[in-house]
Amino acid sequence: MTEITIAIYENSKTDLDILISYLRKAERTLQQKYQIYTFLSQKAFHEILSPRFDIVFLNIQLLTSYSESIIQKLKSFNRYVHLIFMSSSSESFSLGYEYGAQNFLLKPLSYLQIIKEMERYSKKEALLSEPFLWISNKRGLFKIYYSRLRFIETESRHLLFHYDGTTICHSGNFPDFTHKLPASEFFRCNNSYIVNLRYIASIIPDGGRYNIHLLTGETIPLSRSRYRDCLHLLQNP
Repeated sequence: MTEITIAIYENSKTDLDILISYLRKAERTLQQKYQIYTFLSQKAFHEILSPRFDIVFLNIQLLTSYSESIIQKLKSFNRYVHLIFMSSSSESFSLGYEYGAQNFLLKPLSYLQIIKEMERYSKKEALLSEPFLWISNKRGLFKIYYSRLRFIETESRHLLFHYDGTTICHSGNFPDFTHKLPASEFFRCNNSYIVNLRYIASIIPDGGRYNIHLLTGETIPLSRSRYRDCLHLLQNP
């Protein structure tokens, strides 16, 4: 189980104790492990700032011009640090945008707020650790996560990436990407298609070849000569 390191900067002992109790409850519910550091003053927060914190809860009303250097230091240890600002007034939350906060929590805090935030962080962490590749075209640069890439097909001198409900066009050919895609997850089912094995729902004979039916409803061809190799990968993940 991966340990999540949490820092709390809060000068209200009552609010601090409530937040810790909610985190401990969320820890048990989500079956996670939290290491929690607490700071009641800006001086203490700055002096002990050495661990690589994953999540930081900050009372936004304690922030000053000096706080910018603290947040920069936080990000130097972990550029993906998850900053959560807390306040008893929603009017002060606009300041949080200047510091790159991921979320704002209005006091008094509730357990529902905390467990939702911890679930949100877990999803973010899963996404950050997931493998991906970059695709570029005239529209811009796109991060393509393997798990959302259903299949790739060739069209003229372009590749069409069928990704997460959309199609992204890229000028290139299969050899540009076959070495980047994990062989245990992607299979070249004929000269014009590469399929993500996770999305295959069934393989149906069609004359002298086979058709691959995907979980998302698309159908793509599978060469007869590659049927056995495809079947082997599916049965031996």
